[in-house]
Parts: sequence; structure tokens; C-alpha cells
Amino acid sequence: MATKAGTTEQFAQQAEKIEHLRQAIIDGHEYVIREEATVYFATGKATVAPEYQAQLRALAQKAPSFGNYRLSILGFADPRGDAAANERLSKKRADAVSNFLRQTGHIEPGRVLSPSAMGEGTVAPGEGAPGSNDEARRVVVRVVTPKTQLTR
Repeated sequence: MATKAGTTEQFAQQAEKIEHLRQAIIDGHEYVIREEATVYFATGKATVAPEYQAQLRALAQKAPSFGNYRLSILGFADPRGDAAANERLSKKRADAVSNFLRQTGHIEPGRVLSPSAMGEGTVAPGEGAPGSNDEARRVVVRVVTPKTQLTR
């Protein structure tokens, strides 16, 4: 029983650390963006279009060259329709990009942070507001490293 409780506590602590890391990357406080790609989506769709697949493969191949990297994946939706549905759609888009990147074979396990649904009407740190609904339907992928990392 004590072993089980210790394991549960360790999982909770690890989950808290991952959430803190994810939020630090989103906020941009402790990490440097090394590489970035934006994938746009058709209305109501969450499938990675062929024209973005080569760009994502190139990013996946380059990411390990940055050493202690992580991939931050933020999904967005345009403001049309129901806000809750847009939140779910932005999550599906982020998940689709995450799955595609993991399947390239270049990304080490654990390097992709949990994809985040940003919903509608939000922007990633350092990003300008989308100029149109077409630009709002996107996933932003960032290869980030700790600011304390001295390489490159």
C-alpha cells in the first residue's frame, strides 16, 4: 500500500513539473525559440495538409540538433461558431500535428509536450494577431531550448 501511494505521489509530482514546464514554454520566460513552423487548416478540419508535411518533417529532422530541445504545439481556431467546439477543434489540430511529428521517427520520446488547445481569439507569445479567419485556423510548432543552454 505504501509503495502504491509513493508511486501515485511521484506521478502527481511529475505531472506538476510537466505542467509547469509547458506553461513556462507557452509564456516564453525560460525558453528560447530555436525553430518554428505554422500549419494552417481548412474550416472545420484537423487533417495536416500535404503542403505542410514536408515542412514538419524538416523541423523534426532539425530539432535534435538543438540538444536539450522540447516541442511546443499550440492549436488555434477562428472565432466563427461555438467557442467550446472551437476549443475541441483547436485540440484536434494540435494533436494531429503532434502525431505527425512523432511518426517521422526523428523526435525522441518525451520531447513533445502535451499539445495545447488555445481555442479562438488567442495568440502565441511573440505572435501578432491573425489578420483573417484563414490565418486563425492554425497550429504553431516551436522547437525550444532552456535559456541556460549554451550551445547554438
